[in-house]
Amino acid sequence: MSAPPIARELGQSRKVVNKQLYDLRRRGKVEKMGEKVWTMNDEASCGGKLIEYQSDDQDISIRLTKSSRFSKDFTFLSVLGAGGFGCVTKAQHNVDGKTYAVKIVKDMGEANREVKALATLEHSSIVRYYSTWSEDANWVDGSYSTESSVLSKISEDLDNYSDQGDGSTHVTNQSDLDLSETASEDQANHSMTDSSSRNGDWLCLFIQMEFCEGGTLKDWIITNNGRSKDEALGIFQQMLCGVEYIHSKGLIHRDLKPENILFGSDGMVKIGDFGLVTTITTPSAASMYRTVNKGTPLYMSPEQKTGGKYDEKTDIFSLGMIYFELLWDMSTVSEKIKVLESLRTQRFPCNFCKKFFFEHKLISKMLSESPANRPNAKEIAAFLKRCLLQNQTGQLLKTV
Repeated sequence: MSAPPIARELGQSRKVVNKQLYDLRRRGKVEKMGEKVWTMNDEASCGGKLIEYQSDDQDISIRLTKSSRFSKDFTFLSVLGAGGFGCVTKAQHNVDGKTYAVKIVKDMGEANREVKALATLEHSSIVRYYSTWSEDANWVDGSYSTESSVLSKISEDLDNYSDQGDGSTHVTNQSDLDLSETASEDQANHSMTDSSSRNGDWLCLFIQMEFCEGGTLKDWIITNNGRSKDEALGIFQQMLCGVEYIHSKGLIHRDLKPENILFGSDGMVKIGDFGLVTTITTPSAASMYRTVNKGTPLYMSPEQKTGGKYDEKTDIFSLGMIYFELLWDMSTVSEKIKVLESLRTQRFPCNFCKKFFFEHKLISKMLSESPANRPNAKEIAAFLKRCLLQNQTGQLLKTV
C-alpha cells in the first residue's frame, strides 16, 4: 500500500502520513517494499494466537502478536465473557500452574483507572489483583486484512498526534489518568466509541486477576431457585462487607449486578469488574459531576441515569436491587425485567412484605429515590445485626 491512498482515506496530508509510516517502520510495525510501497511485517500483522468468542450479545476476535507475553506466560483455556471493552479469558500460568482470569482491554484510559483501583484494594470479598502489562493486539472483524491494519494503525496513531504546522509532531499523552472523572476521560471515552468498530492494532492492557471458579451470582440465582432466606442474607452480608470496604477507600464501584458478583473456590463472595470505578470526591474533597448512564440500566440508581453529582450511595441502590433478587424467585427473564423495573419505583410484589418484613423495610430504604435517604453500608450492617438479635430473641421467647 502506498502513502497517497492512505492520506486520502484518512483525510490527512501525504507529509503527515509519511511521517507516521516511517515512525511505524522504526517501531517494527511496517516495512518499505519499494519507493512508494509499504506493508505490515509478520510481527506487526500479529501472526500469533487468535482468541475468538461468540455470544448473543457480543462477537469478538483478537489476534495476538508472535511475541505476545500473554502467549509466552500463559496457556489460553477459554473466554469467560466479552463486551465492547474487550474480553476476560481463563488461562493457566505456564510456571506456577495456577489458573487466572486475564482481562484484555483496549480502552487504555478506563483500564488504567481499573488497575489503579484494584492495586489499592485488598479484601476477602474483592477479586484479587496480581499484575498488569501492555502489548499490541489486533482486533479482527472477519478475516484479517493487512491493508486495513496499516490504515487503522496509522489512523489510531494520528489520534494521538497533532500537526504543529512546522512539519513536527508531538504525542498527546492520554494514559496519565487518575481515578476521578475528568474532561479528558470523557474525551477518551468518546474516541473509544468512535473507533471501536475499526479493525487494527491496539495497545491493550492485560490485567491478571484471581480466577473465581464458583461462577457468578447470576448463575447461582438461576440454579438455586429454592434458596433460603438465610442463604440470601449470607451472600448479601458478604457483598455489603466488600462494598463498605470499597467506599472506605474513597471509591464507587458503579456497576454492581449479579454478573459482577463471583464465588471463589471456597464459596465466598468476590466483587469483580471494576471497569467503571471512580472516586467519591475530587482530590480537593469536593463532589463532582458524573458522566451519564455509567452502569447497567436495570441495576443503576436514578441519579446514575441522569448524571449530575452523586456519591457512594449510588452503589447502595444497586445493592438493594440485588438483595431483592436474592430473596424473590423470578422464573423467566421477562418476569425478572418486569418485576425489577417496578421495584425501581418502590412497587414490590404483593406478598413480599408479608414474607420478608424486615427485608422489605431495609430494601425500601436502599431504593429511596433520593440518595440522602439511603443508608450507607455501615448503617445497613448495623440494621442487619439488630434484626438478627431480635430474631434470636424471638426464637428464645418461643422456647420459654
